[in-house]
Amino acid sequence: MRRRGITTPPSVRGKRDKTIGIVRNAWVRFAVALVSAAPLFFVTDACRPSAGKRPPLVVVGVDGLEWRLVLQFAHEGALPNLARLMEEGCAGKLETLEPTLSPVIWTTIATGMKPEQHGIRDFAFTDEAGVAHVSTSLQRQSKAFWNLLSEAGRTCHVDGWWCTWPVEELEAGGTMVAQTTTRAQIDFKHGVRIWKGTYLKSLPSQTWPPELGPVMDRHVDALAEAAESTLAATFGPPAKETSPFVGAMWERVQQAFFADQLFLDAARDALKRAPASDLTAVYFGVTDVASHSFWRHFEPGAFKHPPPAEEVAAFGRVIRDTYRFVDASLGELRALAPDADFIVLSDHGFHAVNVEKDFSDADAQTSRIESGHHGDAPPGVFIACGPSFKRSPVAVGSDVESLRMVGTVNDVLPTLLALEDIPYGEDMAGRPLRQILTDATLEAHPIRSVATHEDAAWRAARARAREHAAEAERHFEGALRTLDAGILKTLKAIGYTVPETGSPDPPPPPPPDGKKPGDKPK
Repeated sequence: MRRRGITTPPSVRGKRDKTIGIVRNAWVRFAVALVSAAPLFFVTDACRPSAGKRPPLVVVGVDGLEWRLVLQFAHEGALPNLARLMEEGCAGKLETLEPTLSPVIWTTIATGMKPEQHGIRDFAFTDEAGVAHVSTSLQRQSKAFWNLLSEAGRTCHVDGWWCTWPVEELEAGGTMVAQTTTRAQIDFKHGVRIWKGTYLKSLPSQTWPPELGPVMDRHVDALAEAAESTLAATFGPPAKETSPFVGAMWERVQQAFFADQLFLDAARDALKRAPASDLTAVYFGVTDVASHSFWRHFEPGAFKHPPPAEEVAAFGRVIRDTYRFVDASLGELRALAPDADFIVLSDHGFHAVNVEKDFSDADAQTSRIESGHHGDAPPGVFIACGPSFKRSPVAVGSDVESLRMVGTVNDVLPTLLALEDIPYGEDMAGRPLRQILTDATLEAHPIRSVATHEDAAWRAARARAREHAAEAERHFEGALRTLDAGILKTLKAIGYTVPETGSPDPPPPPPPDGKKPGDKPK
C-alpha cells in the first residue's frame, strides 16, 4: 500500500521557547483539546478585523468527516450550516498522517508535532509488564495549544479532545472537559481497540476547574432523562428488531452520539459565558463511528453482499443523520458566536471497505468487520470562515476532485497560533497557512516564530507525572466500578456500560514464523 505520510515543507524546522507550569493534584491533571488551521490558495479579502483586536476563534473537530458526503448532503439541502460556511469562507482538503489513528492525528493537530515528537503512537500501549493501557494525556510529551494559549495569557475552553484525561490545569481562566477513556473501553476480544471516550458522571480529573464537574453531572442527568427523545430527534424511531451484529454497531453509535451531546452542552455553556474565551474547541466523534459501522447500509450498491432491505430501511440514514447532527451543532455554536472565526476540520476522510465480504458470515460478525474505513489516509475536511479569513467560496455542487489540498494536519497548530498572535515553534512539523489569512489580519498580527516552546522544566514535570500514571489509572477505574446503582443506571441510559471486571489484555502477537504460541516444531 502506498504510504501518504506528511511531507514537511523545507521551510519547516527549528525550536521554540516558553514555559508552562504543570500542576498536579492527587489525581494528576493534564492534557486536551483541539486546534485548527487554514489553506493555501485564496485571494479575496472578506471581512477585515479591526487593527489590534483578534476575533474569538471557534474550532470544531469532526472525526472522519468525508468531503464527498459533505458536498453530497449539502447539495441535497441537509447541511445548511456547513454550506453557509463554505459559501462565506474558504475550504479544501487536509492531508493526513498514515496510519490514520485518531488519537495520534488529533494530538498532532493539537501540538503541531509529529507522533515521534509528541509521544502518542496508538490508541493503547503495552507496558514493560505486558499490561495494556489506553493512551492518555500523561503520555503526551509536547505542549498542546491549550498549554501554549494558557502560558501566553489567552483564555481557552476545550471539550472532548482525544487524550485529554487526566485533565490539565489551565492558567488565564482556561476551562476543559476531557474525553475520558479507560481500559474498560478496550475490547480486544472482538478486535475493537477502543470506543470514543465520554464524560463520566461523579468521577474526578475530568474537568478544569474541578467546579465544572457538577455542571457536567447535571448535563448527564438531563441527557439520561431525555435519552430516547434526543436519539429519536436525530435518528428517527428505533428499529423494531436487529441482529446482534447490527445491534452492537448501533450501540456504539449511540454511545458516541451521547458523548458528543455532552461535549456540545459544554461548548454551549462556554460560548454563553462572558467574556468569551479567546479560543473554544470541541470535538465530535459520532461521524467516524457511524461510518465504520454503517457504510454498507448507506451505500449498499457498493457491496457484493448488501444488507437485507429491512436493515437498509432502518439504518441506511445513520451516517447522514450524524452529519446532520454535526451541522445543527455548528448552527447553534455559530449563533452563540456570530462574530467569531470558525474552523471546521476532520482528521481523515472515509470510504467503503470489505466490499466483497459476506457480512452474514459468522466469522465476520464475531470479529465485527467494518464496512467503512480510512486505512489509505484519505484527506480530511478543512473549512475556515470569519473576519480573519480570505473568501474563496466552494459551491455545494462542486466535485471532490476540484478541491485543492490546502495543507496538512501538521499545519493546523501553527496556523492557530498565528490567529492568536502567538509565535509558532520552528521545531513544529508544519507552518502557518498564511495564504488563507486576510492582508489586514497579517498586517495587524504579523506571523512570528521562536526556536521552540518546549522546555526542560515542562518535560521533567511530564516525566514525573507519568511515573504515577498506572496508579492514577487503577484509582480511577476502581472508582468507576464502585459507582452507586443510580449513577450506573444513568450512564447506561447514555450508552456507557461499566463492566464488572477489567477488560482482558490483548492476546500476545504471533511469533514471526506465523506459528501459534505453544506450537511444537514439525
